[in-house]
Amino acid sequence: MPESAYEILTDRMHPAIKARSGQMRINFLAVDGGKPYVDARLSRWPGEPDINFYGFEKSVLKPLINSVGSGKHIDGRLDRTSFVNHVGRVVGKITEHCFSKPPTRQGVDEDFDADADRRGNSANDFMKSALKNKLTAGWVWLQGDMPPADSGLSPAAAKATKFRPYWIQHDPRTVVDWQFSNSGGLEWVLTESTSYQGSNPFKSPSYAKTRTLHTQTETITYLYNDKGEIFSETTNEHGLGFMPWVPFGNISQQGYWLDDVEGINRTIMNLSSAADDSVYLQMYGQLILPAGLPERVAGSNTAQVGAVVQTILGMNTPIAESPEEKGISRYISPNGADIKLIYDAIGQKKRDLFERVGMALKQEGKQAESAAAKSLDKNDEAAIL
Repeated sequence: MPESAYEILTDRMHPAIKARSGQMRINFLAVDGGKPYVDARLSRWPGEPDINFYGFEKSVLKPLINSVGSGKHIDGRLDRTSFVNHVGRVVGKITEHCFSKPPTRQGVDEDFDADADRRGNSANDFMKSALKNKLTAGWVWLQGDMPPADSGLSPAAAKATKFRPYWIQHDPRTVVDWQFSNSGGLEWVLTESTSYQGSNPFKSPSYAKTRTLHTQTETITYLYNDKGEIFSETTNEHGLGFMPWVPFGNISQQGYWLDDVEGINRTIMNLSSAADDSVYLQMYGQLILPAGLPERVAGSNTAQVGAVVQTILGMNTPIAESPEEKGISRYISPNGADIKLIYDAIGQKKRDLFERVGMALKQEGKQAESAAAKSLDKNDEAAIL
């Protein structure tokens, strides 16, 4: 293959993946939830200091804090933030609803039905996972495969070694390019992954980029070095004459409905974080000092005024005002009614979120709900969807 062809194969990417891969990553983070999502999507307010957002250990004040003997970690807002994973709940509820009545597959092989991917997942579990990922990203890729042929296997040995067709599910971000024929069938698929190189226990493991070209007759795998150059090429012929691949979902460069749900979810998380911080500030208010006091505290080194004041007095830099303005040292804190407005906004955003996916929150009011209405098992999906 000419050098230019290798270069094209190394960098090519389908327009749909170029347009959607970034938001796909965010959607998967949202569905999985936890700290990675908070780290990726919590907004830092304009003018918010490092010490407030990151905490002491990650802020620019770390050397100063160590020098004054504090040595304690103070969590910033990034570490204190928690959220209810509405995106994961939406995707999970829709998946449960679709499989509330398991499908009947007439004539299916019992071994395949019990272990569709040769990893212990039944056909239903495999399709639940595929549906969850399709709802998250917009589409996924499904592939049929089979172990290499071995004519010497007995029926018992074939059953014991799971020598039979099985399914593979591909994350849409790893299928970087493809081509459909005029008749609608796939001509080829290009995948990308990271290969873990750690077979020798006495050598440090490494990671290598891998691109694999799947065609109707063969599979060619290219392994790349640290410089992005192909240093290994392996070809395996299968001679099927067709591509045992199928996209599940709608491949598109356009926006996707879960993007909107994630955006509202992010707003709820940011409002909740702001509301929680406002509650903290009611307990630990904002200090106001007469003008000139911070300079006297810092001594002659005026360059360290802000750092010294933050270190001594806490997370919030005091406001200094002249005697003409007020001249009285005091604390100010958010009004309780103002904080309530934030929580009201959070409630409205939750209603917006569930409206966007065709859901409705449980009825508001003081009327007692039955045990069935409170149930969150699979019988509840039809009422929520």
